[in-house]
Amino acid sequence: MRLDALGNIAQLVIAAAAAVALVGALAQVLTARSATRTGRVYEYQDRINTVEKLAEWQDWSKYWTRHDYAAFKFQRRERQLEWYALANLMEEIAMLYDRKLLDREVASEVLGLYAELLWDVSQPFIEGVRTERNDRWVYDYWEQMQLRTKVERKRIKRRLVRRRARRELLLLRPSGKTPAAPTVRRPGS
Repeated sequence: MRLDALGNIAQLVIAAAAAVALVGALAQVLTARSATRTGRVYEYQDRINTVEKLAEWQDWSKYWTRHDYAAFKFQRRERQLEWYALANLMEEIAMLYDRKLLDREVASEVLGLYAELLWDVSQPFIEGVRTERNDRWVYDYWEQMQLRTKVERKRIKRRLVRRRARRELLLLRPSGKTPAAPTVRRPGS
């Protein structure tokens, strides 16, 4: 074998090693991005699931089932700002969800119910803000998220029901094999 042929082989080996390293780096970046998106969901869950925040959501829900936006405008200014902050938190989460900066499946499971229930009860507030600002797009990310999470949560529920049914079938058949047909014994045989 000639010396220049060995040089070509060395270049091919280096190129192959570079390609493998590039694929590995890409896989690592994708894994890190996925972990970051999932981590953000749990960070928001931690922000929402505090005793204080849950009490605020409960007050919010009670208030909007009994009052309209005109009554809200008579609340003290600090209270109005607190409630705008709650709505803005949901809009922030929904914007990240829309831009796929949150893991959508995990967010649907963990935060979707909040988005849906609070959206439903918040209609007087949402309509009031949209009318006051003459902008029907206010809180649109939140609206879109709660629509998507309803669909996603139904899909997840169907998957879990199928998984549970399979598990129950396997429990009926401990070996995982189809049971053999029972043998009939006759007396005296």
